[in-house]
Amino acid sequence: MFESEHAIAYGVNGPVVWIVVRGLEPAAGYGHLALHGSGKAAVDAAYAAGLSHGGTDDGPPGRRPQYGRRYYAAYLRDPDRLRVEVVSRR
Repeated sequence: MFESEHAIAYGVNGPVVWIVVRGLEPAAGYGHLALHGSGKAAVDAAYAAGLSHGGTDDGPPGRRPQYGRRYYAAYLRDPDRLRVEVVSRR
């Protein structure tokens, strides 16, 4: 659905999975994976599940007005320090 030098997005009716280059040298923690959640409850649940399965907090669920009026997201780090974002715009 979207492709540039710094990001690619996959989906059918809209982008639901984003893979973004973060401007860092390739290493653990290099990338940023963004997943679309179906609403705030889905973002909250994904964040809680990630923490309970070994992820670490990198930004609790909440509004991110710098990305848009309805942008609600949570950020985690997986065991390899990859940043995982779950976002809803509902």
